Amino acid sequence: MTLLDLARLLVRRAWVLVAVPVVMGATVFVLTQGQPQTYSAHTTLYTGLVSGYEGDDSDGVDYHAVKSAFDNLIGTVEARSTLKTVALRMLAHRVAAPDSAAAPLRPRTRTQLRKILPDSLRRALAPMTAARAEQSLRTALGSHPALQEAIFSGTTPFSVPRLRGNLNVQRVGNSDLLEMRYTAPDPALCRQTLHLLVKEIKTRRERRQRQQVGDVVSFFTDQVDSARQQLNDRVAELRDFGVRNEIINYQEQTKAIAQARQRVARDLQQARTQLQAAQSARDSLAARMDANLARLRSNESVLRLRRTLSDLSAKQALQTEGEAPEGAVLQRRIDTLRTRLSDELRRLYRLNHGRSGLSGTRIVESWLQRVLAVTEANARVGTLEERLASFQGRYRTLAPLGSQLSGIKREVDIAENQYLELLHSLNQARLKRKMETQSTLRVVDPPIVPTEPAPTNRLFLVAGSAGAGLVLALGAILALFLLDGTLRTPRRAEERTGLPLASAYPVHPETPDDAEAEPLDRVETVLDAQLLRALQTQDPSMGREDAAPDVLLVTSTRRTEGKTYVTRRLCDELAGESHRVLHLAPHAEEEGGGPAGVDPAGYDPDRPTAALTERVDAARRRNEHDLVVVEIPALVEHALPVGLAQHTQATLLVTRADRRWARADAHALRSLQSALDAEPLLVLNGTSLDALDALVGQVPRPRSPLRRRLKRWLRFEYRSPLPFSS
Repeated sequence: MTLLDLARLLVRRAWVLVAVPVVMGATVFVLTQGQPQTYSAHTTLYTGLVSGYEGDDSDGVDYHAVKSAFDNLIGTVEARSTLKTVALRMLAHRVAAPDSAAAPLRPRTRTQLRKILPDSLRRALAPMTAARAEQSLRTALGSHPALQEAIFSGTTPFSVPRLRGNLNVQRVGNSDLLEMRYTAPDPALCRQTLHLLVKEIKTRRERRQRQQVGDVVSFFTDQVDSARQQLNDRVAELRDFGVRNEIINYQEQTKAIAQARQRVARDLQQARTQLQAAQSARDSLAARMDANLARLRSNESVLRLRRTLSDLSAKQALQTEGEAPEGAVLQRRIDTLRTRLSDELRRLYRLNHGRSGLSGTRIVESWLQRVLAVTEANARVGTLEERLASFQGRYRTLAPLGSQLSGIKREVDIAENQYLELLHSLNQARLKRKMETQSTLRVVDPPIVPTEPAPTNRLFLVAGSAGAGLVLALGAILALFLLDGTLRTPRRAEERTGLPLASAYPVHPETPDDAEAEPLDRVETVLDAQLLRALQTQDPSMGREDAAPDVLLVTSTRRTEGKTYVTRRLCDELAGESHRVLHLAPHAEEEGGGPAGVDPAGYDPDRPTAALTERVDAARRRNEHDLVVVEIPALVEHALPVGLAQHTQATLLVTRADRRWARADAHALRSLQSALDAEPLLVLNGTSLDALDALVGQVPRPRSPLRRRLKRWLRFEYRSPLPFSS
């Protein structure tokens, strides 16, 4: 289907496209008369979920979390328990203290209220306060089936389903605002419902936040206590380790020990050098002394003094720099012993030698000094070696203590960091609890009692029903067109029947006017010429005067297909070509004579087909005509005169465009094809003028410039036709 075909289809069914929307719109308009008025009130709440404390995050706003928070809040508003509380509270306020209400109820609402509550319950609730009445209604809800049905499944404004259906809760854009809109038939209920709903939402939200944040604070409090205990244990372990191993400052202690060891090693090296020098000098002087000096070595006094001097020298070497007074006393004793030892040796030497021993005295003194130097150096070297060995032992002790101390300090740092993080989280949770307990939902736009009823959607219903009717009509038209299995157009007729098309004829209106008659005549003239041309193309020798008359068969598979109409137009066209035509049709004598050049004759279709064959043979023998056009009745009802097949030059099969091609038609066509030598030609009768564009081009009819332009556009012919003369 092209756009032009669609436009033509819609134009032909324009009355349906107009009638169905009008009828549906009028029906909805009538049915919506007397629709009750409704009133609407709204309120706006500030939540602070985005720009307030709850949305304050150093990493930015998590819009997914904000959306979830708004969904949770809206779900809380629309929850069944919330709406049940609001419904019971509304009943309590209206029954317990009706005079204190902000606005009186309408008579219809008061009637519904009396139907919900029994008289006994209403009288019992009248003297109570609103809070006590609400508690009594909660208690009575389980024992009064009528009240339970009215609250949970009723149709009054005090029922949970009606509250949920008339309540609209949504977020205002991407802001912190939440808008709640409620619609009811009573303006007083609009404001009261929103007021009670906001109060209940605040209470539920505060209770839930307090519980959630309280659980978080309790959790972090326990964790902080545990982390503090672990930190104290690690610190105590570090302190005990330092006391047990005499560690005050491990780094400074190890540094001081290393420096002291370096000084001792340096002093030891110097002492060894001095010892070697003293030993070399002593050995050199001893070789120059004579053998009498050996007695000096064996002298007990000298030996005792030497031992005493050696002990004092060793003691002096072990002293530290801070022992200044004791060192001075020790030095004086050493000097005294040296003087005594020197005097004693000189005295002994003088006893053993005379005046000739003066040179020997100096040698002895030099030797004595070297001996004393060797003794002091040996004592100093031994002492320094012991101190160096003690440093090595201290190193072996401190080396493993360093790794242990580092591990303990690392555990202390971990415990301290964990404690500080938990303490920070605890402070944040406490701060959040304080902020959330102090801040709650704030009403930005409080609800008011509406004074004007809300605009009804009656106009939208009427327009919507009319639009739905238009869509329904359009869909029905397209569906019927697509499901239409009739032959309809020449192209579909060729596809369904499998026969080549000779021509097609349009349907005639019942009361044609002059504007329609002229285009029809012009189109039919062109179609008659096409029909004759198709016959001549199939049999170029048709209608020769020097031969026997040719036989043309015109038939159809069913009755009332228009065979007679097509046959007469064919005969008129043949007569216009100066052919003498014999028209044999059933009961033709009763219909009167034909035009010039056409001799109508009739036959009885109920007689055997042999009679028709003999009559045609007789006409051929007389040779008074150029063509014999035989109209045969419907093939599904009458037998085919097989004897005519051998003399038939062409056969026309006429079929209507407004019917389907059934199996019976196909079977009759196969029988006809088996009896004929040439393929029958198809003539489609009763098609629309628009469908003949494929045969005659543009149908000649009066068109406005706008219609011609639209037709070119629908054919995607955007350029104007070239001004050719022919």
